[in-house]
Amino acid sequence: MTRITTNLIQQGAISASWARCEQQHQMVRTTARPGQMRLQSSEIAPRREALLERTAGSRRLFRHLAINSAGAGHCTVVTDTSGILVMLDNGDGSTKPDDWNGIGLGTCWDERIAGTNGVAMALLEEQHTTVRGVDHYLTRLAHFTCSAAPLLDADNQMIGVLSLAAIDHGNTVDYLFARQMLDATASQVQRNLFEQKYQNAEIYCITPTEQKYLLGSNELVAVDEAGIILGSTTKAHALLGLNRHADLTGKSFELLTGQAIETLRVPERVVSLGNTTSVSLSPREQKIQAKRTSHKPASSKAEDNSRETPERPPVAPDLTELAAGSKTMETICNRAEAFFHRGIPFVIEGASGTGKSAMINALVNAVDQGTHSLVNIDCATLSESEDDRHYFKTLLEQARVMNSWSNLQHKASTLLFDNVDELPLFAQAGLRSLLNDIESRQSVKETKTTLRIIATCRHPLHSLVNNSQFRDDLYYLLASAVIRVPCLPQRENISTLLQRLANRIAGRDVEITPEALDVLSTYHWPGNIRQLRSVLRQALLEGSSQRISLNDLTSTSVCEMLPDISADVNTPNEPTVKVVYDERTQIVDALHGARWNISQAARRLGMARSTIHRKMKHYGIVRPQNGGI
Repeated sequence: MTRITTNLIQQGAISASWARCEQQHQMVRTTARPGQMRLQSSEIAPRREALLERTAGSRRLFRHLAINSAGAGHCTVVTDTSGILVMLDNGDGSTKPDDWNGIGLGTCWDERIAGTNGVAMALLEEQHTTVRGVDHYLTRLAHFTCSAAPLLDADNQMIGVLSLAAIDHGNTVDYLFARQMLDATASQVQRNLFEQKYQNAEIYCITPTEQKYLLGSNELVAVDEAGIILGSTTKAHALLGLNRHADLTGKSFELLTGQAIETLRVPERVVSLGNTTSVSLSPREQKIQAKRTSHKPASSKAEDNSRETPERPPVAPDLTELAAGSKTMETICNRAEAFFHRGIPFVIEGASGTGKSAMINALVNAVDQGTHSLVNIDCATLSESEDDRHYFKTLLEQARVMNSWSNLQHKASTLLFDNVDELPLFAQAGLRSLLNDIESRQSVKETKTTLRIIATCRHPLHSLVNNSQFRDDLYYLLASAVIRVPCLPQRENISTLLQRLANRIAGRDVEITPEALDVLSTYHWPGNIRQLRSVLRQALLEGSSQRISLNDLTSTSVCEMLPDISADVNTPNEPTVKVVYDERTQIVDALHGARWNISQAARRLGMARSTIHRKMKHYGIVRPQNGGI
């Protein structure tokens, strides 16, 4: 529905422009040669230099846009705020630089002179506009299409218009491509200006928690040392739930986000803001913060020794943790890392819960310095609806733009096609076309990869190709490499993995008793790592969050392997799992899990409080001086 509404709004603006052309400007649509003004070269040069100065010398960006859009038949046009065309580039050095199909340097594209056109609409509406051939008021422009986007400075003031003109073939894909190319360039111009202006401030990146698109998702906010917002890029206010850009400047960042500014001054920290957005530090701020940290006085030795079990903030698993204890997984992770860094598309196959998503997150996090984003497309949720078709087409066009932007764009992205075996046929055709384009660019010695494509599936994808359920041409492009992740019981020495995973969940070093470790290591884990994580989290909640005993596992999904701790340990009905778990150990574990609250431990063991005291005395169990916490 969003797409339809946007089109209706744009169409209404074009209709209003037509009405002004007729009633206010008194234009005649069929005028063969309207009185369009054209400046001399001596008048154009100072305007061009003024615009380049205000865009911090973005000539290289404009040139790159021209080269990469020329293949689709587009000509790059740059105008100032008066609508005067000051730069023209069709990407072909052999063509006259001052004219393209009758569109020349120095011409004015103000609505009062050139009627309804892309440049005029961008100036008037202050937003991206596509004017197709039939949308132009003057019939002499009816064979052109023009997409235009405002160029904004660090204060969100318009400094010009960037547009792509082409012969209109009525192809919606051409319109999408032009829009994405323009938005990427205009956004980069503003980011450069913003980072230049606020180079001495703290810069934060605002991004949606779940990114649906590759481009246009991230916005910047500059904050002073007191936490007051100095400025922001064009759409930051919307991501923070505000209506206007002016609602941000001068306000307290802490009051707007609900996060103390000190909590954000941590390199690589990402803080959630409700259900829609998150905040992360930009690379520049990380460097500033590192410099500040280096000047902080070191804590004394006494203070360091006072913390016996320091808590660590939970962090996402890295490849080392995923491969912990398993040579097989280490080899698999190394292969995945090599494919990822080289930008080779690959497929990760594995049963549910084996850690496919965790592996991808670890790969992305390993290179993420605030410059890498992950867009996850759940192929199982895509349908044949018009909205899904439009979303997928837009995403693919953004991918093409990002792939062509590799020489200039510092931001990189990964497209993850989750459950790719359920990708609809229309989407399979589009993805095949994108991968073919990427392969073609790689063959001409691309040196930098900004777009990576990964797919996951629970079953071998090649079997679907054999059953004609998945396109073979797409399979051979997508599956340049196939990585098969083994189930948890098939890995060596999982005790190392579960120890590291428990530490990460708790945010501290966790003690796992030998009895608990024996049960966890020999369990068959049908739910793989996902089930293991759930069991460890539940066991830590049951106990003290510092120690996992057999007692803490009784309410988890591995409980069927545990003995009845209220029964005699020598009963003949003891399970087949060989676990040495005497009464003294049971009592100590229960006391640890209850933080030495004897009443709570007695309830867990099904004993009376007086019985616990008697058995503690019998076994010589003494409460630790620090309370066991």
